[in-house]
Amino acid sequence: MTGKLVELTAWEEPSAEARPLFGDDRTLFRLVLAAGLLFTLWKLVIALTGNVIWEEGHFAVLGQRPDLAYPDIPAGWPLFAHLCTTLFGWSAAAIRLPGLVVAELVPVAVYWLARAMVSRREALWATLIAILAPAMGASGTIFYPEAALQIALAVMLGAMIRAMQPDRPVREALGLWVLAGLAGGLGMFIHFRFVLVGAGVFLFLLDWPLGRRQWLRPGLWLAAVVAALGLLPGLIYNIREHWPALAFQVANRPSYRFMPGWLLTFVENQLGLATPAFLVAFGAAARRAWSQAREGDGAAGLLLNVAGVIFGLYAVLSVFDSQVMPHWPFMAYVALVPLAPGVMIRFVDRATSLRARRLRMGLIAVFGPLMTLAGAVAGTAFEEGWAHADTIPVAARPLLFTRLEDWSRMRAPVDQAADFARARFHGPPVVAAAGHVTAVRLEFPGRPNRPVYALDEPYDEFTRFSVIRKAWGLDEAGLRRDHAGGGAVLVLPEPSYLYNTPGEMAFRRRLCAEFGEFRPAGFSELPPRRVAVELYTARVLGAAAAGPPAWCPLFPRLYIGQPTRAAVFRAGKDAGGLFGLASDPKGVGKVEILLDGHVVAPAQYGLAPPGSPAPEELKEDPNYPKLWFSYAL
Repeated sequence: MTGKLVELTAWEEPSAEARPLFGDDRTLFRLVLAAGLLFTLWKLVIALTGNVIWEEGHFAVLGQRPDLAYPDIPAGWPLFAHLCTTLFGWSAAAIRLPGLVVAELVPVAVYWLARAMVSRREALWATLIAILAPAMGASGTIFYPEAALQIALAVMLGAMIRAMQPDRPVREALGLWVLAGLAGGLGMFIHFRFVLVGAGVFLFLLDWPLGRRQWLRPGLWLAAVVAALGLLPGLIYNIREHWPALAFQVANRPSYRFMPGWLLTFVENQLGLATPAFLVAFGAAARRAWSQAREGDGAAGLLLNVAGVIFGLYAVLSVFDSQVMPHWPFMAYVALVPLAPGVMIRFVDRATSLRARRLRMGLIAVFGPLMTLAGAVAGTAFEEGWAHADTIPVAARPLLFTRLEDWSRMRAPVDQAADFARARFHGPPVVAAAGHVTAVRLEFPGRPNRPVYALDEPYDEFTRFSVIRKAWGLDEAGLRRDHAGGGAVLVLPEPSYLYNTPGEMAFRRRLCAEFGEFRPAGFSELPPRRVAVELYTARVLGAAAAGPPAWCPLFPRLYIGQPTRAAVFRAGKDAGGLFGLASDPKGVGKVEILLDGHVVAPAQYGLAPPGSPAPEELKEDPNYPKLWFSYAL
């Protein structure tokens, strides 16, 4: 760990003593501050202009109803959201700005961890990596708990390494063990994923001599008890609610299919989110930690075990599950970043010529900091594209590949539908969304202190969000219990494949039996028009009807399965495999495909594919069940 990166102008001979890159430690410290300030300003702009994602509304809404935990997350982050909204109001800025402050503490925590392992100069380099590597430095643009987990991990590891030093006074060591326990408990109070850190620590206590010596020291047991207090509320909640977190994360969410190609996707994601230079440095740091641990450096063994459990588990899971999220391995990088500067410095110092040295430094610069800057520019353009998603050229819309629609645009249509329902049913209506995700998109920040009922769509049972909506009385049963006979506004996102999704069909069939006097009240597309929302007014029935009516407006008579909404086709290329369904009580003679008012293709109508039966709700059509059509462009 003694290598020094040198100035190119100071090069004389490979073995000559040279000045460190960027001069003395004070100059390097100024560089760290400048980089931190630059990226903080960038994140501030993104945080203040970017659309709210549904998870942010989820955390804010959860925080309004404190509990021991929730189906997908412990109580820590929602309670922090509650503190933010209580102090600063019901807005995106009210939670994003405090979240950004938390994220800016990640480099500070990394420096504190690194100083327990390496020199002050290498700790400054580690801090700079924490600023420049997107996996650590990009946190703070949205209100998400990843930065808090990284801080908790860095503090816990730094405290443990210091507490295990043999010359540490007993009282001071006990204080550090308590700090490690508090950080570990906070991590487990923020997210269930932090349990993997505990697994890594446990392996360290078994694998390495320094770890095995801790079993006889009271500090370890004190830290374990304190950390367990952070896990206890979530454990009690899951026992009480029949393990919803396990039902979702272990049973429902993973696909458990062996697909080696998914590992390549996992690696590609990490190359982009850590940058190739830093990801290779983290890998080399893991190898270095293994060597140091075998030579008796127990602290390196601790870092290796924690990082290995986190990254290794998700790498293995990625082969069986495409739903492994790209950010899940990020805590592994926090454990390895103290050793990353040393391996990068040695990589440069081992160059045998000035040309080779410049090449190595250039590779690090291009595939590290410069790639991060390019990503920041691309991210800014991406957010700018979403800010103008209604005017962006059609050919560029596929570049907006995530779901960052601006749901604040739904406030006016929902209010108009509510006015319509108030006139129809002579009283204030309630608002009911298909499920929890749509509900929180409407509730935050659009409807402060005005809850939205969730109608128990299939996804809520899949995620176990139905558990919390039922506990709050904001599920379908609570709606019928508290508002029977009253009016309601139903907010239903249009599914991509309604008549090809049995679960969605059953959901709408149930709604047709539990509400009456349906009337369409609006239809809104959210730019860039991939998401459409249907609005209906209806009367809440106290008891479900014996059966659905012969026809219900929730089942459209004209349906296009392919192409999906807002699909983009290139001129001069044929598109086949397009299909849909058409129905009418008087029958349908033919179907034609129109583009800008002109017929561009005939459709083959009257099909009845075996795997896609026509819904019974459309059986009044004399052609039933031969209602499908296909066409090509």
